Amino acid sequence: MVGDVSKKSSRRGATLGTIILLTAVVATLAFAVTSSSLTHLHLSQRSANSEVARNLAESVISLGLEKVLESDDFGTVKSQAETVTIQGFEKSSGGKLTFSPETATAWEAHYSTNNIDGDGAVSGSGGRLVPKNSLHLVGSGFSNDTQRTVEAFFHVPKFPFVVATDGKFQTEGEMLIASVEQVDELLKNGPDDDDLRPGHIVANSTESDALQLGSQTKVTGDAKSAGGVSLMTGAEVLGEVKPNAGLSKIPHYSVNDFDPQATGKLGIQYLNSSVVNKPTYEGWVRRQGDLLVNNGLNLDSGVLFVDGDLVVTGGVQGTGAILVTGDTYISGRSSLSTDNVAALVSEGDVEIQGSGKGSSLFRGLIYTNKGLRAENVTVVGTLIVAGKEGELTLKDSNVVYSPDSIRIDLQHSARTALHFVAPSGANPGAYLGTRSNDKSHKNKKRIYVSLNENGEFLIYPSGADESEAQVAATVEEAIEAVRSLVAVGDDEKQLQAFEASSNPRLNTLLEGLNDKTIPLEEPEVDLVTIDPSQLVGLADKIRLVLMRDI
Repeated sequence: MVGDVSKKSSRRGATLGTIILLTAVVATLAFAVTSSSLTHLHLSQRSANSEVARNLAESVISLGLEKVLESDDFGTVKSQAETVTIQGFEKSSGGKLTFSPETATAWEAHYSTNNIDGDGAVSGSGGRLVPKNSLHLVGSGFSNDTQRTVEAFFHVPKFPFVVATDGKFQTEGEMLIASVEQVDELLKNGPDDDDLRPGHIVANSTESDALQLGSQTKVTGDAKSAGGVSLMTGAEVLGEVKPNAGLSKIPHYSVNDFDPQATGKLGIQYLNSSVVNKPTYEGWVRRQGDLLVNNGLNLDSGVLFVDGDLVVTGGVQGTGAILVTGDTYISGRSSLSTDNVAALVSEGDVEIQGSGKGSSLFRGLIYTNKGLRAENVTVVGTLIVAGKEGELTLKDSNVVYSPDSIRIDLQHSARTALHFVAPSGANPGAYLGTRSNDKSHKNKKRIYVSLNENGEFLIYPSGADESEAQVAATVEEAIEAVRSLVAVGDDEKQLQAFEASSNPRLNTLLEGLNDKTIPLEEPEVDLVTIDPSQLVGLADKIRLVLMRDI
């Protein structure tokens, strides 16, 4: 009896212990589950905050870009007013972007840099190098305790396309379409893959065969069309292929708008003969009727206006413009140098027949309101076909865009050209002298110096407009302006070469120009300026190069 009671008591004790143990286990599991759920909830909330913060950073970059597109000098003053902020859905969320280093320091954030109109690379936030013609936007987004920072680099070329047509475009044979930063690189080495940059093409035809690239065609940029895009086997497009991408902005000219007789220009030379041999033209030259030029055409700051058809055998050399109301045919050999840049603007069809990519070269702008065919030639510049019905055909040719080969400036004050060794040369940054006494042909960088009516120096690089020149009141300021254009990004090697070669020669020259004891070498020219980039808005040129978290 006593044993039975003892056994029952033992069983009750065991049962109670088991219950307590199970309760403890359940409580532990419940705590673990709750803790895991809270941790998961916390991580989920943090992930959500991070995503919101990044979206806000991208949004404020978009708003910053919109500000720059509205006014391309927004951000160049680097003032506190050049700041963009947005408010998120929650009070503890938002985005901010500033071009002011002081504001960025107060925020403990990065600042943005507008170098769209810069002549060289500049140092941006965090020591990042911002190339010329570039925009660096840095946006910060925050949500509760989470912050994300995103940077975006945009490139703004002077003109967005190497080849642009309102009609159809096709290539045949061995073709290269690309861009380079400097012409001298092309002069020194020919087309080198290490020097090539993205070069974009566009066809505005809406037909299914709007853009056709042959099997031996290489395009280093995007291939865009309002219609279809056809790539034969072997064709290379290093950028994006964009069929059915809508219409792109293409400049339009009317040749008659440049007629010197109709616009009342003075000093016009009239050609009575329909055939000329190896002429050199300066100033305005006008031909009423067709014109045949044999053995090459040389332009010495000349503008040839032909009210009819033009045929040139022997190529085109020099600096100037050719304006034709009819059709244009150019054939033969011509050399490419830093002193050769021309614009061909034709109301009718254009045909360029070369003898080879290495021997037949044209540097500058080729424009037509109808069709264009080029074969066995190298064009350094831009091709524009504004005729919707005209077709563009390129065969066995190179078309390479460079920023200093698209603008034809025949309107400027008296000036002197300073030559320096280009970055590709043996001693980059070294002063070679003025244009009149520098007999070198390659690897040079040209900077112009003129004087305004107040006696101040105007300093600007080749390819830029005089109206965009840096203004210097003293010789010292002028030397500093020149130095800033020569030594890109404060390159120490170029600075040393500049100082060693220019002192005291450059100082002596500028003092002589200032006190009129040394005359400006190039006379004032008031003929014509042709720059298709001025007819294309910033929004149509700007391109996103990179976007990433930092």
